[in-house]
Amino acid sequence: MLFDFAIHGMIMAAILALISVYLSSKEHSYSQSVQRVAKRIVIFCLLFAIPGTISLVVNHRLPNAGVFSFNSIGLLGFWSLISVHLVFEEINNSIIKRKEVISNNKT
Repeated sequence: MLFDFAIHGMIMAAILALISVYLSSKEHSYSQSVQRVAKRIVIFCLLFAIPGTISLVVNHRLPNAGVFSFNSIGLLGFWSLISVHLVFEEINNSIIKRKEVISNNKT
């Protein structure tokens, strides 16, 4: 389950990286914020993918999840909600930092 969760998160991070590349080609100010969020999601997902990767290497399969059933659309929806929240937080943080720099330069 965690391995699937992490893989879907990496897919969402790849989508965010593509969005960041597109925004940087248009020289948009939000491209760095999106790129930072993609990096954070990849690091988080790599940590969660370690147990599944070890299981794949040692046992050549993932462990049984029992009767648990899930849907890829649900995981992608979950990751998209997390990504949108993190991107908006990062954009808000960058705007606040920019305003602090401008106010410090005026004084």
